[in-house]
Order: sequence, then C-alpha cells, then structure tokens
Amino acid sequence: MSKLHRKFLLLLAVPGTLGCVLALAEFFREIIGNRVPWRPLLSPREHYLAVGSAFSRGFATGFFLCFFLMLVAVAVGTWYEQRREARGVRPTV
Repeated sequence: MSKLHRKFLLLLAVPGTLGCVLALAEFFREIIGNRVPWRPLLSPREHYLAVGSAFSRGFATGFFLCFFLMLVAVAVGTWYEQRREARGVRPTV
C-alpha cells in the first residue's frame, strides 16, 4: 500500500470513526434515557416498530463503526509492516 493510499484511507476512516462514535453515544443516550418515540395511545405493534427502528439505527451505527475501525487497522498495519521490512527485521512465526 502506498503512502498516498494510506493517507486517503485515514482521511476517510478517522472522521467516519468519530462520526460513528458520536452516533453510537446518541443511540445509547436515547435508549438509556428512554426517549424511544412513544405516545400513550400507541398500539403494541406501533410501539414495537418504534423500538425496532431505534435498534436498527444502533445496529447500522455499530456496523459502520466496525468498518471504519477496520480501515484504520489496515492503514496502520500496512504502515507498521512496511517500516519493519525497511529496517530488515524478519517476522516471527
């Protein structure tokens, strides 16, 4: 992986990770604070749909957080591997 690719990867991954962490914090505040959309006259079906919608947002946020963290791991891992090869250190198995 070239230096340009690694910089581009980090340019995408770092703001994406920060955005996902903020969205995940908002999701937890919504769930812990019991702010799931609810009205007293909701039918059980509407209530479960509202809860399902909230949890699906949390699932999507968690998925993209993992995706962006993987991008960071690939960028840092290839950088570390290239530095180790440049120093002439043999990998241990």
